[in-house]
Amino acid sequence: PEIDENARLVDYPEFNEVNLSAIYYNYLRRRFNIDKLAESQNDYVFDAMYGSIQNFILRLFPGMRMVRIDANPTFHGTLPEPIEKNLDPLKNALAEGKYKLGLAVDGDADRIGLMDRNGKVIDAHHIMLILIWHMAKVKGQKGKVVTGFSSTQKIKMLCKKLGLDLEIVKIGFKHAAAIMLRDDVLVAGEEAGGIATRGHIPERDGLWNIMLILEMLTEEEKTIEEILAEIAAEVGEFGYFRSDLHIDRKFIRRLVTRLNNQLPVNIGDRKVAYTETLDGFKFYFNDDEWVMVRPSGTEPLLRVYAESHNNAKARELVDLAIKFFGLQN
Repeated sequence: PEIDENARLVDYPEFNEVNLSAIYYNYLRRRFNIDKLAESQNDYVFDAMYGSIQNFILRLFPGMRMVRIDANPTFHGTLPEPIEKNLDPLKNALAEGKYKLGLAVDGDADRIGLMDRNGKVIDAHHIMLILIWHMAKVKGQKGKVVTGFSSTQKIKMLCKKLGLDLEIVKIGFKHAAAIMLRDDVLVAGEEAGGIATRGHIPERDGLWNIMLILEMLTEEEKTIEEILAEIAAEVGEFGYFRSDLHIDRKFIRRLVTRLNNQLPVNIGDRKVAYTETLDGFKFYFNDDEWVMVRPSGTEPLLRVYAESHNNAKARELVDLAIKFFGLQN
């Protein structure tokens, strides 16, 4: 039979249009002193990565230096993920002036990225530490911290020093959000850059976190480098590296089966002290160094993560695991 193009599958009731952008904008103005924060807007560069936040950030800080602020549905061929390999335009803009900090969000603005004045990326691990430090150490707030299985050990160390409960969950922010709906959570986040904090929704919001960072810098009258140095004095320096490997699904299944049957006692020339298997296989060499392998749940991808005393040493651990498990392309 022919299809009636005018037929309606569902009779929708009358509805009202709601301007969510206006509601969110007014909400931010009630929570933050936008005028005060705007006094320092010339110190920052914002990278919208051609994403959804571009017009909104222009309304908040019209005098801030902006990059990739025009609309482009293809993101000019660059994945709108605020990680180092995608942030060259932000790095170049920082080099053009005496800016103090680079700010970035991903395409749908739920993840945050930061870059210091010298073009060095401040990864999500450090951003989580910054927010925990500011809210708990400086503001004196209490509450649980929730973080993903691939996050830095320094979060555990800082929570212990500050007397905060810590819960480690599987990777994927839905697991952290579930805890936020149940418990009093101060900060919840994961290494991909999705972070949520108390006083807002139980979900990631890159712009909200940027506002918290700007408020912190204004209130403490410190640079991001000074704050990171204070945190490092408490928990020590560290580095992190991750490699995403496109590998045949059959190989990944065989590797997982092998590891489920027998865990290695050494990886290359490094002795494994203990292993955790909450979400993947995380091999600890000591309390500060580990390497982890974890299959993606959505694509033929195996992720290899590592933490060590600096980024170069973390990369060496990733390379060691790739060689040991035969993951070379």
